[in-house]
Amino acid sequence: VFSALGAKAKYSTKFKDGEFGGTLHYAQSDEEDGRPDGKMFEATLFAKMNGYTGTLGYVQTGKKNGWGSFNIAGDQIVPFEEGDAMYEKDVKTFYGMLSTDIQKVNITALYGTTDFTSRATNKEGTQDEISIWASYPFTKSLSATLIYDRTFGGSSIIPTVEQFGVLLVYKF
Repeated sequence: VFSALGAKAKYSTKFKDGEFGGTLHYAQSDEEDGRPDGKMFEATLFAKMNGYTGTLGYVQTGKKNGWGSFNIAGDQIVPFEEGDAMYEKDVKTFYGMLSTDIQKVNITALYGTTDFTSRATNKEGTQDEISIWASYPFTKSLSATLIYDRTFGGSSIIPTVEQFGVLLVYKF
């Protein structure tokens, strides 16, 4: 059981040929089981222009307990397909993302690097990750996404993985 307090501020403005904006997000947990409190800070900047959206992001978590119990409420911060390193403590993640539509296919590529300290071993590590998604809407209620993800810099803390996936979404 934990309690939490946080705030998120978003800003965007449109200009002649596009849009620019960003987000600042901070949250802190009060862990009721004796563990250290969790902390999380996130900052993003984005620009949309000529059919492309570029995003730069930074996430940092607490040195003692990462983002604490926030992850049991759902994954709302990790931009990667895998992103295992971001669940550790003392995380510092920088990432860049580019997205565009080609005909009906939306293509998004994300690359980032995460420095962290392992919760289990207290050893420091670094992991880079690339995630690529290609989504196609068959109908208003049915779409498919092809997923490619690869992590680099694996170790005994978090191993390197490469995976392919298919996601089907039916909305009603």
